[in-house]
Amino acid sequence: MNIQELYYDADDIAYYIVLHDMGTRERSQFIEWLYDKEYEFLKPQYKESKRKFTLDIDYFVNYIVDSDGIGAELDQVERDFSAIGMALNKDGMIPDYWKFHSLPFKFLRLDIVHSEERAKRTTLRELLREHDQNKQDSFQLMHIVNCLLFYHIQPYMKDHSECNFSKISPDDVILFTVM
Repeated sequence: MNIQELYYDADDIAYYIVLHDMGTRERSQFIEWLYDKEYEFLKPQYKESKRKFTLDIDYFVNYIVDSDGIGAELDQVERDFSAIGMALNKDGMIPDYWKFHSLPFKFLRLDIVHSEERAKRTTLRELLREHDQNKQDSFQLMHIVNCLLFYHIQPYMKDHSECNFSKISPDDVILFTVM
């Protein structure tokens, strides 16, 4: 696992903002809060410039919101490349596997630390389904544990006992808190 993929990136935050349907003012306040309170989880390139972080988030929010228009433009660009005998490499536009698979945990941390409840109750199945993941094999469980450690998230069973992912059912209720 590439540890760099666990840090918050502008496109992760843009996706979070769109999922939470934040308006312009709320988005601005959220980015301010994030830069101040979650600084340690930002990709190093964004720690040097809050302005770059904000502009990149705005770019990706616009990209996500207007993906149909951008998709149409991409199709035209691909045709233009083809007309001059070149090919557009779309592989560089596909998110990395680990980056995608760390999103549920990035969002879990943000949901917890940005809410007044300071905890989130869900099942493992719901958490993974929210991000189109269904497998629960030993490799996936190891990744879950590593992400929880990285994001300082502590899982408990609903009776507040310790949670061992290798021994629970995907439908057991888990309470997540940030240490």
